[in-house]
Amino acid sequence: MVKKLFGTDGIREITGHGVLRPEILPSLGLACGFYLKSDLCALKKEKQTVLLGRDTRASGPKIQEGFSKGLQNLGVHILDVGVCSSPTLAFLTRYYEADLGIMISASHNPAQYNGVKFFTHEGRKMSLMQEKAFEEFFFQQAVEWCGPKILGSQSCFVSTTPYQKHLLSQVIQKGLDIKGLKVVLDCGHGALWQEGRSLFETCGAEVVAMLGGQPSGYNINEGCGALYPENLSLEVQNQGADLGFGFDGDGDRVVVVDRRGKIWDGDQILAALRPESGGIVGTVMSNLGLELFCDDHGLSFYRTDVGDRHVFSALEERGWFLGGESSGHVIDREFLPTGDGLWGALCIADRIKKNPDLFPVFHPMPSVKCNIKLGGKIDAFSFHSNAFQDLLGVFRQRLSSKARMVVRLSGTEPLIRILLEGQDNQEITRMAKHLEEQLILLTQDKNI
Repeated sequence: MVKKLFGTDGIREITGHGVLRPEILPSLGLACGFYLKSDLCALKKEKQTVLLGRDTRASGPKIQEGFSKGLQNLGVHILDVGVCSSPTLAFLTRYYEADLGIMISASHNPAQYNGVKFFTHEGRKMSLMQEKAFEEFFFQQAVEWCGPKILGSQSCFVSTTPYQKHLLSQVIQKGLDIKGLKVVLDCGHGALWQEGRSLFETCGAEVVAMLGGQPSGYNINEGCGALYPENLSLEVQNQGADLGFGFDGDGDRVVVVDRRGKIWDGDQILAALRPESGGIVGTVMSNLGLELFCDDHGLSFYRTDVGDRHVFSALEERGWFLGGESSGHVIDREFLPTGDGLWGALCIADRIKKNPDLFPVFHPMPSVKCNIKLGGKIDAFSFHSNAFQDLLGVFRQRLSSKARMVVRLSGTEPLIRILLEGQDNQEITRMAKHLEEQLILLTQDKNI
């Protein structure tokens, strides 16, 4: 079995399980310290510095405490941001010239989960090679390390103000105008519960209602935010607002609700913010309608694996500036090398003020999504078995030429994710249900 820590977006577990057990967390911090002192860390300093931030989960401070012990045992200096969004931490890592940014968050997952995201000194996600090196340090050295302690300095708090100033300066530079707009925000009881309202109001919008703004430590993403925008939709209509925005727990994704209460995802946001030339980067999960839209407007479209790290790398390779995921991660490479829900929301608000009937920007191809829970006989090994893959091959052959199917393992949750798209909604709905049934039946075969 291959030992692996990282999923699609950092390390993620149910709190108190796996590497998030209290007795293991210092070893995770040690592995991070070993990584910082290795040749893979681009900044060569006598003293290494990390920036630590977290979302609003109750488990965050304890995880931070355990992780910090390992870092400090190797003499690493810690700057503590406190509660902040992931994009805020990414920017501040670069601003404070830290060697690494560490965000303690499970993003859009429920409160019982937590995790760790890592940002390089440039504010971008770790590469696959860097993650592999980190894993080797953890599994080969950190767990059994008993060397001398070289205590690093205690954590000191640093301000998030530089990020806010950067965002506001970009609003002015790009000429964004949201003055007078009536906006409803749903911050998912997460990291943006204070900053979101403050920045929208500073930019001149009127926040007429605020949902998901009372974090208890146990209610993050619970029936609210980017994953559950239904209440946001109702509130926009009740308030007669111009639009609404729903954010996830760490503020790196956003969904939009227009004045009619219609909910629009990241694909529509990308189309609304389209560049005049070049292209847009999406993922294997991006709607086929977005690809056709780009083609109609003389833009190229490129798909990557799921994960904003892959999106940013593709943007960089092609010299393009806009990319993202249908889930609501939107990357403006001129602004940050990672998804930023707040920046995406401000850009869309500017477009809405110019054109209240902006959405839909394109007509999405009919699609069906469903998930199969992993566990028991359904696991990653059965997913990669010949029988499993043969079954998927049979279903792919049945698809019409203007349809597509994506079946993949989730990198953040124990799920198999299924997506079918095509012009015939009844056909793909029927196929999705049949595929789900057959996959579940197949896992009951003990010989798989």
